[in-house]
Amino acid sequence: MATLLHNGSTSLLQSVTTTEHLHKNHAAYLNADDKDLIRNRAEMIGVNTKKVTDAILNLPSVTSSKISANSLLQLADMYSKEELEMAAKKAIEIGSMTKTCVESLLKSKSYLIETQEPIDIPVIDHENIRGHCYYDRLGGR
Repeated sequence: MATLLHNGSTSLLQSVTTTEHLHKNHAAYLNADDKDLIRNRAEMIGVNTKKVTDAILNLPSVTSSKISANSLLQLADMYSKEELEMAAKKAIEIGSMTKTCVESLLKSKSYLIETQEPIDIPVIDHENIRGHCYYDRLGGR
């Protein structure tokens, strides 16, 4: 049995592989940007999860945004991918695309509650309603 040792290898158990010896997909993985890998994982869950992940990755702090985005995607292990996708959709609807918001929505299951459209209440014009003229006569009390 022949053993091949690369330069820099100090042990038979230590793996030292140059990118030339890797399969092209594995080499691409090693050379890929971390953010691209995170985005690809998010896209596999769903379009809404990807949108929230993109928002997190666009935060100014690169390191903490990657940690937060990875943490968001790990929620798919605690819950299901479908639940994560629904919670991400709800986070987008309410305008709070953060890992904390999505996690809170998952814990409370409030992503299941439909968002209601605001009710348009007509303004009542009535003689007994006090307006600015009434208060102007009182001297600004």
